[in-house]
Amino acid sequence: MSDPLAVGRELVLAYSTHVAVEPSDFTIPQGVTTIIGPNGSGKSTLLNALAGTIDVRAGSLEIFGEPAPAPHDKLSYVMQSLNVAE
Repeated sequence: MSDPLAVGRELVLAYSTHVAVEPSDFTIPQGVTTIIGPNGSGKSTLLNALAGTIDVRAGSLEIFGEPAPAPHDKLSYVMQSLNVAE
């Protein structure tokens, strides 16, 4: 079995003062994985953290055994939307 893609330990993710992901422990295996949950449950926030577009607020997030953000030559991410400030 290969090493996991990502491991979160007591991971907390937030935007400013809004906590989007409460302390969570998880392992994401390499290969095809589906992240499911209701709207507002933190799915996109987790993907943003894996891609390095938001910082870990507390706990730890490892990607391919290294602290987040992921090594850019090992992970690709297509965002669902892009906000551009004028």
